[in-house]
Amino acid sequence: MRIERILLSILGILLILAGLSILFLPCPFCHKALAYSGNGTVDDPFIITNATELQNISANLSAYYKLGNDIDASETSSWNDGAGFIPIGNYTNKFSGELDGAGHYISGLYINRITNPVWDDLGWGKWYDGVGLFEFSNGSIKNLSLLNYSYTVWVNDTNTSLLHLAVGGIAGAGFDSSFCEGYDPSGFNITNCYVTGELFVTTDGSSPDDLYLRIGGLAGFGAFDHCAADVNLTVDVASQLSVSAGGMVGIGCGWTSYARGNVTIISPIAEMCCCGEGGMHSCLGGLIGAATAVDENYGSLECYSTGAVTFYSAYSNITDAGGLIGGDFGYSESSYFDRETSGLSCSVGGGTGKTTAQMKTVSTYLYNGWSTDGCMVEGELLYWWNEPWSFQFVPSVLYANPISSSAIALDWAVATSVWSLESGINDGYPTLVGLTPGATTKSNVAVFRKVGGYPDNTSDPNATLVYLGTDMSCYDTGLNAGTTYYYRAWGEIDGNYSAGYAEDVATTLVGKSGESKANVTTPEAPPWWFREPNCDLYKNLPGAKLGADLADSYDLPHPTACLLFTIFLLIIIGVGAYLITKNALGMMFILSIAIILFSIAGALFGWMLFIGIFLGGSIIYAWSRG
Repeated sequence: MRIERILLSILGILLILAGLSILFLPCPFCHKALAYSGNGTVDDPFIITNATELQNISANLSAYYKLGNDIDASETSSWNDGAGFIPIGNYTNKFSGELDGAGHYISGLYINRITNPVWDDLGWGKWYDGVGLFEFSNGSIKNLSLLNYSYTVWVNDTNTSLLHLAVGGIAGAGFDSSFCEGYDPSGFNITNCYVTGELFVTTDGSSPDDLYLRIGGLAGFGAFDHCAADVNLTVDVASQLSVSAGGMVGIGCGWTSYARGNVTIISPIAEMCCCGEGGMHSCLGGLIGAATAVDENYGSLECYSTGAVTFYSAYSNITDAGGLIGGDFGYSESSYFDRETSGLSCSVGGGTGKTTAQMKTVSTYLYNGWSTDGCMVEGELLYWWNEPWSFQFVPSVLYANPISSSAIALDWAVATSVWSLESGINDGYPTLVGLTPGATTKSNVAVFRKVGGYPDNTSDPNATLVYLGTDMSCYDTGLNAGTTYYYRAWGEIDGNYSAGYAEDVATTLVGKSGESKANVTTPEAPPWWFREPNCDLYKNLPGAKLGADLADSYDLPHPTACLLFTIFLLIIIGVGAYLITKNALGMMFILSIAIILFSIAGALFGWMLFIGIFLGGSIIYAWSRG
């Protein structure tokens, strides 16, 4: 009875601890909204959990904010007598803080607004107005998805001349002092953002004498990096119009981004001359209306667009617009547009035109050298420079570990690709990994083996392909004992390999230091009873991945984690066996059977099989003597 009391006490303590853990661990089936919290500082930002709290950012324009969850903002369609959400900040009081979406989304944001400009007399007099989640911002907006937004802007002010109107999904105008300066996008203030929706600018019959409109799916003005936009823009006004419109931004610059939406401008009296000199001129592009860069730096780098660019006017036609960029005051490099879907054969502001099939082929983006989109400007054929995009897994280190006389275990670390291309995602066009919904890294790691030296390249006739796939490890088996093997790894996608193994892709020798390649000799295999436990027994069980993740979090080798899990199961089996049999010998006998089975399955050290057999045999002998 003493043993039974001890075991029952242990079981009771475990149950109490399990119950108390609910107080400290997240409840997976509780959906109580987080309370508005934080101090608004960079280390402790205000946490936004609903549309009302989002609107209240207007009360403190210099604070730091962070989304605590996804937000359904469709309720804003009934706010303010149908006017919807009120854009945050304005021309004289710009947002200067930070909004970190933390990977969450805001969906269904609704704005239906009549222009309400602010006067700023800079010597010749101008009115300014903006529409977006933020009206005017020189702060930072990052890691945010703005999905299925719906904005309608009514231009109606006959008493206003020289109205400058900026309209965009995230910001009407979003820029700071580092706007488009230098080659480092860390200063860009809209980063890692994804937007979808509809944007419409129109007039009810009365409008300013002169309207300067900057409109984009992401921002009217803006500098962006690692962003994607799928927004249809339509402008239908009767003003004397100068418009800069782009699928991403009206005026600005950006890196590593794409736009999929259509750009449509309807103005019976506006002149379209692709950013020409004098008069009311306009710049239209699938990505950027007018690319602005300081000191002739990049207007766009590693970007593409697919949307139709359409301009209806009595003065011009569609051929004056740009497939990617309408007007460019900097450089465009390694950027493309779809000639078929855009309806345009050239892009005066920069970018190489490709067919739809080419846009959906990875080799298009791995080209290195000069190319032309066939555009002629004042008799000069325009050429653009292109460099390979980051589409591949690039192995950063390779480890080779001999495990027997005929096998070597290989594992590697990789730098994940920026871009991916999958037939079922984003209509087959390139996606941004971690940003485009559904996008994953589909590129592979290719590991080659050779005897007598390292593989020269992936076409080396004396090299053998050991592995090709997306896993992080493999086994090379069927080897000869005492032989030295040499390994190298490359990134691969659709038969295209990364350029060599690169300077930081060198493998590491196991057993020696100072080497940069895996040069290993297989030893004699250890006896089976000394081999490490493995996780094969649990790989198909629910929660197996969770166990592996916990092992990684605490820097535990997976064999050690599996051994600990097996010991935990043995404790549970022992307690259960005693409660059922009410007999210590019975419990020990069941435990001995479990130890034998776990040992045979490889979840325990092989030598523990002998312990199980000895323990079971001893109990049977004790029973036979009793």
